[in-house]
Amino acid sequence: MRSHPDKSQRKLRSLILIFSAEIVALWFGLRYILSQAEYQPSSDIPELLPANSSTPVPAYEATKYESWNALNNRLQATIFPPGTSATTILRNLGEPVWRKPGFWDNSVAWSYENMVLEGIDIGYIFDTRSNKLRQVEIAVPPSTNFGLIRASLESFIGEQMSVQVEEGLQRVYERSQGNYSFTVDGLTGVIQRNSKDRIYVAVWQTGFH
Repeated sequence: MRSHPDKSQRKLRSLILIFSAEIVALWFGLRYILSQAEYQPSSDIPELLPANSSTPVPAYEATKYESWNALNNRLQATIFPPGTSATTILRNLGEPVWRKPGFWDNSVAWSYENMVLEGIDIGYIFDTRSNKLRQVEIAVPPSTNFGLIRASLESFIGEQMSVQVEEGLQRVYERSQGNYSFTVDGLTGVIQRNSKDRIYVAVWQTGFH
């Protein structure tokens, strides 16, 4: 029969082994937690593409260009040149915000407000006898991108604008000139800043007024 001290020694050794195992487990646990805290990315860092991905990360300028293109395309879908029928515009844009008698005899004005972006308003003036669009106009906030205004004006006249017209638009845009008028291919136009500093562009069939 084994002595009582042997039992005590075995029990002591078991306790030491258990205690040592717990110490080792605790050490590994703390090391894992600390490593996670050190290398865990912040929630405001965007997820990156995998290193072996063939898809390039889009550059800021490219993304901005694509956004501008999408905005311009949406705006172009709301613009119609002089000569368009009222029925065509109504079918594409729906009922305007308001219809009012035009300033000139036998005319009616339609207003479409906040087209595509807040503050971009488009107006159409029709000849009530022919029901055809005779004048188109747009008013935009002073912060509107120059290229967007330029593209809108080219859609009004139905062709690429001349160097002279583009320079006139640039001068009004940069506030070095308050008003610019032009005539091209049976159309007359004006570019100006109104009393609220908004840029206003109008194009009408020559002789309409």
